[in-house]
Order: sequence, then structure tokens, then C-alpha cells
Amino acid sequence: MNAGFRLPALIVAVALVCSPAAFAQGTKPAPKTAKPPAKAAPAQKKAVTPAIPAPPPPPTDVRYKTRYTTGAETTESVTFITDQRERYELGDIVLIKQRDQKRNIQISRAANSYVIVPEGAPAAAAAARPAGVVNVTVSIVDLGERRDVFGREARRVRTVMQREPQPGACDQSKALTQTDAWYIDMPKVLAAAPDTTKAAAASGCADEIKVSETGDAKLIGFPISYTTTLTDLADKEAKPVESSMEITEFELSKLDAALFDIPPGLTAAADAR
Repeated sequence: MNAGFRLPALIVAVALVCSPAAFAQGTKPAPKTAKPPAKAAPAQKKAVTPAIPAPPPPPTDVRYKTRYTTGAETTESVTFITDQRERYELGDIVLIKQRDQKRNIQISRAANSYVIVPEGAPAAAAAARPAGVVNVTVSIVDLGERRDVFGREARRVRTVMQREPQPGACDQSKALTQTDAWYIDMPKVLAAAPDTTKAAAASGCADEIKVSETGDAKLIGFPISYTTTLTDLADKEAKPVESSMEITEFELSKLDAALFDIPPGLTAAADAR
């Protein structure tokens, strides 16, 4: 091989050795660097809603003030009622009913004294009289009028009651009573109270009362006001007697328990006299 041929061949050999491909074949690749794992996003804390306390139940105790008018005479009273006790103030006298203790308390402010009467105590003995029958007819009519009273809807209702004693009845009073009244729904504490309106028979008279009623008795609720006309049917010369009642204050509230206990400093009396 001549020198002229060897020189180009040498140049080609050097070029092959120094080419990038040849370098790559003779050189190990650098190790790849591992990427750090991606950090997980922090878990979001659930928002804690603070517990809202339940609102207290609305008060159910009742306090109301009443004005009674008969002719030219006017009297006022104040009544307080809870689920187990009542207090009634009229002038000098305070009456407290403690149904939970089955007793009544009468207080005289002027005498600074009180007397306790057990509930259901027997009345003074009276001569027994033969009993008869008294027919009572009652008519209840909704007059259709409504109005707002103390934040409650009141309805106007007219009631007519006629009392007709039959022969042999010991109580021969014969009367016609007409009442024009405004009523609201009975407050809860009053609706739950026992009926104490039934009076004991006077003078030993225990006639059988037979009632005939027309109209919707549910219309008769708590009277806010009324005007009553009483006519004595047995006396033709007697003039009708008119009386009226009006509730001047009415509220539901939580009453102080001390109102229904005997105030300190009072003296116990032997009897109601």
C-alpha cells in the first residue's frame, strides 16, 4: 500500500473513532436521577358546625286583670295561674289554690292572717230537701265577628240560657240569661286545669239538671269581655239586671313561685271568720 492511499485511510479511521456514535458505544450512560414522589395534598378538615341549643319553650303561666261592672259598682281583681296553683286577688282578700297539696289558702291582708282549708272539705250540714228536675236550654250562636285582642283572634258569640224548674224541684228560680261575649282560644294551662266551677248545692237542694244545648260549644273559650242580662221570669215586675266583665290585662309569662305560697310574717287564724 502506497503512502498516498494510507493517509486518507488513516483520516477516515480517526474520524470513525472520534465520531459521536463511536463515543456513545464506548461510554456508559449516566444513571437517571429518580424524581421524588409527589407529596399528597393535606386532607381538608371538615368544618364543625357548632350545636345550636334548642330555644326554651314559650311560657305558659297566665296573669290577667279583670274589671267587673254591675250597675254603678265596679270591682277589679288579678288572677295568676300555673299548672298546679292559682292566686286570686280581690281587694283585701287573697285566695291561693294549691292543687298539688290539695288545699286552699285564704289570706286577709288587713288582719295579716291566713287560714288553710283542705280541698274538698265538706260544707256545713244542711237540712235535706226533696230533689226535683230543672230543665236548662242553651243556645250558642257565632255572630261571625272577629277582632285582635292581646295579639290573639277573638270571636263574638251570643249565648242564651233559660232555666225552667219542674214541679217538685226544690230550687224554683226561673230565669233567662243572655250573654254577648268575646272569646279567645283557651290558654293551655287553663285548658288543663280541673273544672272548679261546680258549686255545692245550697241548703241541701240537689235537683237534677237536664241540659239541652244547640250550637257549637267549642266556640266558648276564654272570655275576654262579656255583657250579661239576667231576667227573673218568676217576677214580672222585676227589671233585668245587666253586668259586664272585661279583661284589661292579659299575658303569658313565667310567674314567681313565691306568689303561690303563704307569705312570711302572717298569723294562722282558727277559721275563715
